[in-house]
Amino acid sequence: MVAQLAQLRADVAQAEFSKDRDKQDDLTRLLDEATQAVNDKQPADAESALKDAQKLVRDLQRRKAASPPLLAGWQVRLGALVTAVHVQAAQQDD
Repeated sequence: MVAQLAQLRADVAQAEFSKDRDKQDDLTRLLDEATQAVNDKQPADAESALKDAQKLVRDLQRRKAASPPLLAGWQVRLGALVTAVHVQAAQQDD
């Protein structure tokens, strides 16, 4: 999962944003927070950061800040990561 987060972060950092470049920094920060939370065995915190990242990507999609297929792909990847950390959090609660 850390590798998937790192790859997504790299993709976000390298993407060309037509506007809202500050949001790009916000998104990489959220992915960094999620990665740290996963490393710290805090899946609930990771899930929260990833959900915030999803909201930010939705906002970027509305604003057309980057190419629609790129942002849609990030949304799919974020959804898979949210599911994965949610499962981890549920297992910790058991």
